[in-house]
Amino acid sequence: MTRCFTSALLVLTWYTTGAHPALAQTREVPAPVVVVVFSNITGDEVDDWIGAGIAETVAFGLNSVDGLTVLPTTDPVEVGTRAASDTESPIAIAQALDARWVVSGAYQRLGDELRITARVTDVSTSNVLQSMAVDGLVGDLFALQDQLVAEVRTAFESQRDRLVVDAPRAQERAPTPPRPPASEPRSRPESAPEPSGASDGPSLPDWLTGYFQTVPLFTADSSFAASNISDVNRMRLTITPAWGPFAVEASYEHAITVTQRRAAGGLGIGAIQSSDEWLGLQGTITRTNAEHVRWRHRFDRLNVRWSPSRSMDLSVGRQAISWGTTLFLSPADPFLPFLPSDPFRQFRGGIDAARLRFYPGPLSTIDLVVRPTNTMVGEEFTALGRGLTTWRNWEISGWGGTLYGDVTGAVGVTGAIGGWGLRLEGVVRELEGTVVGRGAV
Repeated sequence: MTRCFTSALLVLTWYTTGAHPALAQTREVPAPVVVVVFSNITGDEVDDWIGAGIAETVAFGLNSVDGLTVLPTTDPVEVGTRAASDTESPIAIAQALDARWVVSGAYQRLGDELRITARVTDVSTSNVLQSMAVDGLVGDLFALQDQLVAEVRTAFESQRDRLVVDAPRAQERAPTPPRPPASEPRSRPESAPEPSGASDGPSLPDWLTGYFQTVPLFTADSSFAASNISDVNRMRLTITPAWGPFAVEASYEHAITVTQRRAAGGLGIGAIQSSDEWLGLQGTITRTNAEHVRWRHRFDRLNVRWSPSRSMDLSVGRQAISWGTTLFLSPADPFLPFLPSDPFRQFRGGIDAARLRFYPGPLSTIDLVVRPTNTMVGEEFTALGRGLTTWRNWEISGWGGTLYGDVTGAVGVTGAIGGWGLRLEGVVRELEGTVVGRGAV
């Protein structure tokens, strides 16, 4: 007799920031985005005004995207246009403003022709969501800006479900007010009312966040297994205080799985993601053979970061590092990518490593990582270096070194061909005298 297979799944997720009574209610928090002044690749001072104008236009265009809040930056009139040789990284600028996303780019003028390139980057992982480029005549600058704004908006709107959920650290900010003309005073008179959103209650610390997710799962009787009811719960508390150039990140996570039947794994959902880490910062609270309850915990983040300038930062401890290019099944990501069997996980697993990053230009990064591990075969060592840059509307990256003692190298490319977006990556690794290659598009 053939029996049917039916399952029902409900995922509930809550984020909270600070320790304020009002946060007991579930609320949607928009993701903060910052748009930095675009870089002048040609370096001709007569064209410096273009970069600030592009940034202002893009920022204005993103104000109406649901789930986003555009953060104000230093007045472009005071900053001028970024040069291609500027060492201030857009990622570092966005981190200083506690932004979730950063829009950066450059422009190049050759006679009457103009090319504008831009990219949308996830600040927490340095992953590029999308790169884009527009070409045309200088006389059509406003039309080119409108075209660029449309492409940037499309990139964010395609990730609309991530904008609110992935921004637990952001606080609800009032929309950025229009910039006053240069002739108007910039300071607020003493008699002026406080901005909307201000209250007499205690301020909410933006360095403290909380997260809770529950995944109830019901599976009907089938030819492969008996019916089962289970519930996976994740709880996470994060602190990110900072003192000048120093910052600390600590995230403590619990995963509790309650199941009707023993050994019902629930499709791999609810695992504490780890990979033979050097520090023993995880464990199981219940017995490993508990029939109905499995309670595990882990410090998923525990690191110290030093950023003496905007062109460099050093972090040591358990942290998230992402070098993948493709969004699903990333063979060239050597650092604990997301598990396809756990699609509801919101945070990438942390690894124990020392990481040094340099930003030689506004669209370039040099990344060095050293990572010791305790594996089943003993202690192993990883030392890798990665370079990333942008050429026209393409982002190109490559890394190499020793991965668990094996010589390894990889490349990644993301960009667009016409109206089609393209992401591809490949890795080559020598395993016991045999060269093995893998790739994904």
